[in-house]
Amino acid sequence: MLKLLTRILTLVLAVLMILAMSSCGSDNNKGGKKREIEGKLEKRYIEKYGKVPFTDLNGQTITISAWWNPKPQDKGTNELADLQWARKEYIEEAYNCKIEFKPLIESEMIAQITSSVARGKPVFDVGHIQSTWVYSLADQKMLQPLDEIEAFDFEEEKWVDFVYNIGYYKGKHYMMDPDIVRGPRVMLFWNKRMFKEKGLPDLYELQRKGEWTFDKLQEFAIALTEDTDGDGKPDVFGITGMQFMREQAIFSNGGNIVEVDQETGKPSFLLNSQNAIEALQWLVDLRYKYKCVDEPEASTWDYYPYSFGKNKSAMVVTEMYLMERNKEMKDDYGIVMFPKGPKGKDYCSYGGMFGVAVMPANNPKAQEAGFIYDLWTQPYEELGGLDSWKTRFELRIARDEECYESIKLGSDNSIFSKLYIYEDVRSTILNALHAIVNNQKTPAQGISEIEEQVQSVLDDIYEGVQ
Repeated sequence: MLKLLTRILTLVLAVLMILAMSSCGSDNNKGGKKREIEGKLEKRYIEKYGKVPFTDLNGQTITISAWWNPKPQDKGTNELADLQWARKEYIEEAYNCKIEFKPLIESEMIAQITSSVARGKPVFDVGHIQSTWVYSLADQKMLQPLDEIEAFDFEEEKWVDFVYNIGYYKGKHYMMDPDIVRGPRVMLFWNKRMFKEKGLPDLYELQRKGEWTFDKLQEFAIALTEDTDGDGKPDVFGITGMQFMREQAIFSNGGNIVEVDQETGKPSFLLNSQNAIEALQWLVDLRYKYKCVDEPEASTWDYYPYSFGKNKSAMVVTEMYLMERNKEMKDDYGIVMFPKGPKGKDYCSYGGMFGVAVMPANNPKAQEAGFIYDLWTQPYEELGGLDSWKTRFELRIARDEECYESIKLGSDNSIFSKLYIYEDVRSTILNALHAIVNNQKTPAQGISEIEEQVQSVLDDIYEGVQ
């Protein structure tokens, strides 16, 4: 009898110990057994170092934020969503951590970053912010130099070179983008039916040959402009999108507006170059001499995809995301870069603001966060690996296979218009450009009137951060 009681007591104690161990584990690993590291996501680390830098994060939470909700779509929405949730589960269980997706309000993000970093408790571990904020935050020592995060190898093909390069500031890198190919901001869309009816060539072919130029755009825009009802006024235009064309044409002709010396941080006003003046005059001629631009008085950026979608324009220059509203458009369209000007060396796509990933300074778990983010952003082999970026455009705007070539070209040849960093001069410059393309002032006159004022303000800003 005594032996039986002893056995029962021993069994009860064993069960209690197991329950206690489970309870302790639940604080750090949600009550489950730690999952084995599989090595698929970690292939680079294992091949290069023979191990991963961390194996147990002791229940830490890694927070990824953006001004939108960075949380994956619900399970079952699509294949990508299912893969993302499966990856999240694997990382959390294998490394004993939690990945949190935290949306923030864009207008409050700078204040949240600065105040939380000052307290030593950053509002996020990795955050997607506007590229225009980065240099100023770096000057305030609010951002973590990515060069110091051991997990990152920016030679990997998943990292977008353009973002890494514009993120270089005063000797260190602060911006990253793991999207392999990012969607360029400004591109040109053309209506294939309207081109075919006029016997005009395939723009993809001209782009491949390097023959897609200002002269060709002008020739085609004139040919495509028509007065269909005989009232002496065009009803169908060759092109629309002047608000985007005015800056894009400057860059495509080898010009610039505002540039920043990435070693010193000193900004310079460069709109007064001959390349910029010639590009602006070309746009004025398109609109007022050849009358082939659809630009109603007081039209705004959202008018352009509407004009194109309603077949009022045969070409449109616009930011890519705006064309998502035309995904039901009956006519097929193609996507190419804006043409090269006579002084332009290559095709390019400008953008004033880009969403880029950064890490805040003063974060005691920066190395761990970098490692988890690196795993989280590995390309999905199930979706094509390094070609998986195409899935982002497949249902949104793509109408043919050739467009991916243009999107990749646009990603590789993107330009960050530094004008948008400086709110103190932005409106002055944009107002001058507006007056020029509305034929209220000549390019030389409009630019000369603001040149000294803008450079003086930029000099004051630079001196203020020294």
